[in-house]
Amino acid sequence: MAKHTVYIDESGNTGANFLDETQPILVLLGVGIPHESMSDILLRLDEAKRKFGYSVDHPLHARNIAQRTRERLCQKVLNLLMEYEFNLFVSVSEKEYVLATIIYDYFFDPAYNDHCDVTWTHPSHMKPERADFIYNCLSDDAWRVCGQAFRNGDKMQQAYELVLNDIKNKTCDIDLYPILQGAKAHIDELATAFASSSKADPSGRLPTGVRNSPNILGFCGLTNKIEQYYGKLGQEVTIMFDHSRQYTVAFLDMFSRLRDAKNAKLKMKGTLPLQLGYNALKRFDADKSKKNSFLQLSDLVATSVMDCLLKAHKGVSLSVDEACLLYLIVDYWGKFEETFCDFSVSTRFLRQVGDAIGSASDVTTR
Repeated sequence: MAKHTVYIDESGNTGANFLDETQPILVLLGVGIPHESMSDILLRLDEAKRKFGYSVDHPLHARNIAQRTRERLCQKVLNLLMEYEFNLFVSVSEKEYVLATIIYDYFFDPAYNDHCDVTWTHPSHMKPERADFIYNCLSDDAWRVCGQAFRNGDKMQQAYELVLNDIKNKTCDIDLYPILQGAKAHIDELATAFASSSKADPSGRLPTGVRNSPNILGFCGLTNKIEQYYGKLGQEVTIMFDHSRQYTVAFLDMFSRLRDAKNAKLKMKGTLPLQLGYNALKRFDADKSKKNSFLQLSDLVATSVMDCLLKAHKGVSLSVDEACLLYLIVDYWGKFEETFCDFSVSTRFLRQVGDAIGSASDVTTR
């Protein structure tokens, strides 16, 4: 049986703080390497380092690579990997949009809303459109208060009233305003639930900053895709994560629960099913990237992609190399979304990325 290891790293980690303006995006990226190709790839990576003026001992870690050459080296590494049977798994989360999905999930959950039934709970094919609607409606005050309320339950009543006011007289696929009023009687109950979830986990498995963060959501989405892809091929896979004091234990716990669950698939129209009970994913491990060239590789790609997305998000002009890297990732997502990619982002953000790539292309053709 063929064996693979998927090396996962993240860039843009702010835990459950969805409103950090310096890191509004989270990228989780996994590079799947067949064991039989590892030696050859390492030799080729050494060649790439020398071509860019680095010694073979120079760590291929993003912070050890000069900013001006990072994206070019990243493209070189990706082109190199394409010569082998590697796989790229990408999760991109725009944190404000993720917060909008959480607002939708809870304010329209039948457990907290008398006007909703089980068809409103996720998975729902209408959820992305309605979350996007909420994302586009909310005022700065609503974002600020919701960011606090859905972290520790504080000011949940104010958050509810602000959201209610912001969507009034605005229509999504249906008028959500009268439906949202069904949550009025349950706001204290919802506040209590989030206040409780913000307290330390007695088991020590989930640190406070991990709960409801896009890190956990992205990790679960990524492992689901990894399991289903390699499972269809009948191949055995290990996940290797860059060691994190905050997340390693939490990710291991989540991985173990999903792997050891009773085998089942939760299907939703138009999306990859959620796999419970892993067959291909056998093992979760963590290592320090400074010791592991493949983790350095995933860190380089994740950080480069995050930096480029951050520039696009802020309206900063991209270099040609940055635009090429973003185009590669967006094109990859467009072709293989359900197999390899999770993009939890707003339509506004996608337009910003498209405009940034287009602007850089215009410059090169003048």
